[in-house]
Amino acid sequence: MKAKRLKKIVSMLVFLILLLAFFFYPINRYVEKPGGIVDLSTLVKINNQKDKEKGSFSLTYVTFQQASCYQLLRAHFEPYWDVMSYEQVLGGSTNQESYDFLQNYYFENAQQMAVYNAFKAANEKATIQFNGLYVLDFVDGSKAKKQLKVGDIITHVNDQKLENSLTLFQVLKNEKPGNQLKLTVKRGNKTLTMDITLMKDDQNQAKLGIIIGSAIDLKTSQKVAFDAEGFGGPSAGLMFTLEIYEQLTKENIRHGQKIAGTGTMDELGNVGQIGGIDKKIVSADKAGVELFFVPKDQQKEDDNEKIAKKVAKQIHTKMKIVPVATFNEALTYLKNQK
Repeated sequence: MKAKRLKKIVSMLVFLILLLAFFFYPINRYVEKPGGIVDLSTLVKINNQKDKEKGSFSLTYVTFQQASCYQLLRAHFEPYWDVMSYEQVLGGSTNQESYDFLQNYYFENAQQMAVYNAFKAANEKATIQFNGLYVLDFVDGSKAKKQLKVGDIITHVNDQKLENSLTLFQVLKNEKPGNQLKLTVKRGNKTLTMDITLMKDDQNQAKLGIIIGSAIDLKTSQKVAFDAEGFGGPSAGLMFTLEIYEQLTKENIRHGQKIAGTGTMDELGNVGQIGGIDKKIVSADKAGVELFFVPKDQQKEDDNEKIAKKVAKQIHTKMKIVPVATFNEALTYLKNQK
C-alpha cells in the first residue's frame, strides 16, 4: 500500500512539474504582441511645468516576451501575436550589447528630433551641433570590429573633421578596398587614433564595415526634461513632437481628445515607417484612443498605412486612423479640427 501511495505521489509531482514547465518554463523563442500606451505628459516636461490641457498624446508600444510552450501554442491562435527567434528580436544587431545601444540611441535621437521640430514650429530657438558619428554596430566580416567599439564617436577621418555624415561618404569615394583609413575617435574621456582597413561592398566600393548614426547636441531656449527610462527605438518621434509643441504653445490642439500614434521623426519633420503597426493599433484601441496617427505610405515598400487600416477594419474599431507624412501634416490636421 505504501509503495502504491508513494508511486501515486511521485506521479502527481512529475505531472505538476511538467504542467508548470508547460506554462512557465522559457524556451528559445520569443513572442511579440500588443503592449499598451503611455501618456507623454508623464514622460516630458518643459521648464518643469505639467501639461494641464485636456486630452492626451500617447506613444504606443509592443511587448517582447520569452515564450513558454503554452505561449508558443497560444500564439498560433492569437491573430496579433508573432513568434520570433532571438536573432529576429535583435533585428540584425550582432549581439545584445549592440542591440541595447542601438535602441537607446534611436530613442534619444527621437527625443532630440522631436524637440528640434516642435521648437521650430513654435518659433522657439533650437540649434543642432554635430559632434561626429556614433559607431552603432558592425557588418559581417568587419575588420573595424577589432579596434572600434559600439558607442565610439568618430570625429575625424584622415585628419579631416567630420562636419556631417556626408563627409565620411565623400572621403570613402576616393578610397579603394584594402586601403587604410585614419580615424580619430572619442571613447569616453579618451581620444584615440587608429588605422582601419577598408572592406569591399556589393558594388566593389570601399566601406568601413560599420553602422553609424549622428552624434549631436541640441541647444534650446527652454529646458526640456525627459523621464522615459525603459523605452527604446525611434517610433515615438512624432508623438513626442506633438506633445512638446502643445506644452510650448498651450494651443489646446488636442481638443480634449485621447490621441495616440507612431512614426519616426527626422530633422526635416518627416514621419517615417515603423515596425509592429498591427499590434500598436490593437493596443491603442483597447486603451480607448479616439484618434491614431500612422506614417503615410509613400514608397513602394511602405506598408504602415495599409496595415493600420486593415487591422482597424478587422477589429471594428471606432478609432479614427489618420495617415501623415510630416509633423506639419499632423499639426495642421489637429488645428483644423473643431
